[in-house]
Amino acid sequence: MPALHAVRLYQQQAVRSASPAALVDKLYEIGVAAAHAGDASRARRALVELTAALDLERGGEIAAQLQGLYEFSLRAVTAGDFTTVAELLGGLREAWRAGPLAAERAPALAAA
Repeated sequence: MPALHAVRLYQQQAVRSASPAALVDKLYEIGVAAAHAGDASRARRALVELTAALDLERGGEIAAQLQGLYEFSLRAVTAGDFTTVAELLGGLREAWRAGPLAAERAPALAAA
């Protein structure tokens, strides 16, 4: 039991210290893994969190389009279409890693 407690504390600290971009990446990762495992509950939770993270005012049309994709994915999870959800979230995850997450990491890499 103490080892499990230590793991939970480590995970909580990792979440608290992660950047918003890293947290979005983690949500994509969780959503993809849940879809591959056919875990509807976990996939839904990841999609709900991704939707909640959107800033529709500042994000404009891109945020609105992402919201539509997340809603589509929620319907697909409900229908049991996990393959579509895994593919869609996997593609978004790769785009996120090539865009915002890569831009966030670039200054750290340049300083190293």
